[in-house]
Amino acid sequence: YEVHDHIFNLKSRVVVGAIRHRTYAVRPDEAGDHVVYAVNYSDGESRIAKTDRRVRMHSVSEATYQAGDTYSVAAGELHDAQLSAHDWGVTLVLTRTVGGTARTIGPWDGPPVLNASRGAASVDILSTLGLKGVRLL
Repeated sequence: YEVHDHIFNLKSRVVVGAIRHRTYAVRPDEAGDHVVYAVNYSDGESRIAKTDRRVRMHSVSEATYQAGDTYSVAAGELHDAQLSAHDWGVTLVLTRTVGGTARTIGPWDGPPVLNASRGAASVDILSTLGLKGVRLL
């Protein structure tokens, strides 16, 4: 799901393209149309598990960042970031772990569990983005 938070503070620099960034607030609501999912990470995978915390969500802020701009997101701040009028974009992200459990917001009638693969970008992908010569750690 697009609206999520992180267990770290992050600073993101847009290198190519433009990013529309929005922040959100949620409030508990037994009749809410969204639910909080807890995110757990393991080697190469994310497990997103539905909780019983039903919420209402609303947008708090929205901004568009162009190549060369930098923006920050605090740990625990619900947000989404999407391409803005471009086919693709590149950002560099610096993180500093704070801790806690990451969350994402999904529909109330969504599945109980979602699993997603996670992995480092390959040399081929970096090359396609014009980042030849970048070393993967």
